[in-house]
Amino acid sequence: MSYFSQTYYDLKDTLIVAEMQLLKRLAFDVHVTLPYGTLVNYMRVLNLLEDTNACQMAWGYLNDALQTPVYAVYPVPVIVCAAILLVIRHSQLPLPSEPPKAGTAITDNGNTEAAALPTPFSSWWLLFDASYEDMWLVAGIIMRLYRPRTPEESVRPTRLLTKKEVRKWLDEHKE
Repeated sequence: MSYFSQTYYDLKDTLIVAEMQLLKRLAFDVHVTLPYGTLVNYMRVLNLLEDTNACQMAWGYLNDALQTPVYAVYPVPVIVCAAILLVIRHSQLPLPSEPPKAGTAITDNGNTEAAALPTPFSSWWLLFDASYEDMWLVAGIIMRLYRPRTPEESVRPTRLLTKKEVRKWLDEHKE
C-alpha cells in the first residue's frame, strides 16, 4: 500500500476515528501506573531482591501481563503480588513462614530493628493490600499466555474487519 494511496488515507481516518471513540469511552483518563517500582519495593520487603533470577522472572511476568486486560481491571498491588506468587511457585523459593517477633522488622542487611508488622508473613499478600482471590485470578490470567494454543486460536485475522462484521460476530457469540 502506497503512502499516497486513497486506501492509506481511508484506513488512517478510520484509525483516528476509532482512537477518538476509545478515548471518549475512557473519558480521556489514560494515566497509567507502572508496576515496576512497586515490584522492587515488594521484593525488598520479602527479602527476594538479592535473587536476580527471581527479580527477572517477576519483571517478565509483569511485562507479559501487559498483553492481558489485568491492568485495566485490577490495582497494581494485586498484579505485582500475582507476579511474585508465580515466581515463588515456579522457583520454589521459601518465604518466611512466621512473622518477626513483635516490634521488630528485617532490614535490607538482615538485621532487625524496631517496627511492627500488622500481619504474619504466611499471608504475605495482605502486607500489600492484595486479596488472595484476586491475586490467584491475575496469576491465572497471566499463565494463560503460556498455554498451548489450538489451531483455531492460533489463526490470526488476515484482513481488517468492518464494523458490521464485528457486530455480526458479537451477535453470534452472545452468551
